[in-house]
Amino acid sequence: MRKALNKKHIFVLVGSLIVLGLVYLLGYQLMVKPQKSEADSLHSQVSMFEKQVTASNGEMEEDVAEDFTTITQLIPNHLAMDSLLREIQKLANSNDIRIDYIGAMNGNTEDTDVTEEETTGVEEATYTMEVTGESVEKVNQFLDALLEGERLITIETLNLNQDGDSLFASISFSTYYAE
Repeated sequence: MRKALNKKHIFVLVGSLIVLGLVYLLGYQLMVKPQKSEADSLHSQVSMFEKQVTASNGEMEEDVAEDFTTITQLIPNHLAMDSLLREIQKLANSNDIRIDYIGAMNGNTEDTDVTEEETTGVEEATYTMEVTGESVEKVNQFLDALLEGERLITIETLNLNQDGDSLFASISFSTYYAE
């Protein structure tokens, strides 16, 4: 049996379809569209961060290569103790520092082996030095010049004693060379 649809049923049916359409559009606008725009935003942020990471990795590799080149230029091919002593004496004279004593620790000479890092082929020679200067500023200038010199030098220990008008410093430092 088929019943005829009257006007009231058609209005209810059309009204229901309109309400359903409005609920769908409202749900899309309130739920789906914000999620989609957030996902697009996150995607663009991820791609931006990937670009930054790629750029920073390239810069970091360049920086490491530059640092390695700079350090290898500071490491001579042999111990050359005489040139080291001349360099230290020249720095001491230019900073009004008197060298009281300088000596190699553990018998480091040009004929003996010293501590070696086998992976790099770089060897270390350690020295002690006692100096006297007029002031802390003069000794600091000497130490800065020593660290900024032609060789790679690391200061292991530094002991300072003030005695009247002069400052006495005992310094233990290491130099490096490739053999």
